[in-house]
Amino acid sequence: MTDDPALRVRAWLDAPTWLPDAADDLRAVLAELLEYRNAITWETSCLSCSRMLDACRTADERAEKAEAELAENTGVLQALRRQRDTAEEQMRRARALHRPDMSGHCCEGCWDYDGSPELYPCPTIRALDEETPA
Repeated sequence: MTDDPALRVRAWLDAPTWLPDAADDLRAVLAELLEYRNAITWETSCLSCSRMLDACRTADERAEKAEAELAENTGVLQALRRQRDTAEEQMRRARALHRPDMSGHCCEGCWDYDGSPELYPCPTIRALDEETPA
């Protein structure tokens, strides 16, 4: 058996031979004992102060978790921005290669299978200009 009174009371309550009528009273005493022990952990004898300190600790833990999630999301956002910037640069370079020739009718960067220039706008420009469905 343990020396911890809270654990002893809890074990006693969980025993199958315990009187059910007294169990509720003992549970209340156990809850109060645990609350006082928590107050002692905070080095105070005031239960209100102990509850406030518990609430502050809980709020601090939530804030730390939120800050960690924010840092993670910020990293994801930065990675997505880099991907976007890379894609925009690739599209800019593709448009620079696939521009109309001097006549304005053919693409300077595309030729079909027999070596003839593709008509402008070529398939590449049409694909770049095509709106993607949301």
